[in-house]
Amino acid sequence: MKNIVPQKARDWYALQSQRDRRALVFLVCIAFISGVYMGFKPLHKFRNKAGEEYHKAAGDLAVLKKFSPSTSQGSAGSLKTTIETTAQKNNLTLDTVEVVEGGIKVSGGKIAFNQFLLWLDELYMQNSILATKLSITRHLDTGYVSVSVTFVALGG
Repeated sequence: MKNIVPQKARDWYALQSQRDRRALVFLVCIAFISGVYMGFKPLHKFRNKAGEEYHKAAGDLAVLKKFSPSTSQGSAGSLKTTIETTAQKNNLTLDTVEVVEGGIKVSGGKIAFNQFLLWLDELYMQNSILATKLSITRHLDTGYVSVSVTFVALGG
């Protein structure tokens, strides 16, 4: 095996007292252990960071699942009923309320704009029903609009 320590260093080490040699060996061991520790410390931090990112992603996925749109047919029927009931309560006359892929599609030809906004707010805040597609056209009469809206229920 090739000796990796230069001859000058070996000569210098040989000239040191026994006490100094032990201290030197001790310091070299401490330096080696520190180097190994410093080498593994970033790996430990990386592992912890990866774990934190995994848990954050898992939490985000749980939130997305909780608030994903409902797709079951049973919930579409109750969603339609809720929309019709709240529209009547808010004195809104809807032309059509139909179940479509991705939710419930509602349209109305002459709806008071302010009442419509209050109705959307009530659907979202009290019933967790979200408008995903919205088309509003100004009506000939001031303060009225024609609307076409697609709704989904949050939290399936």
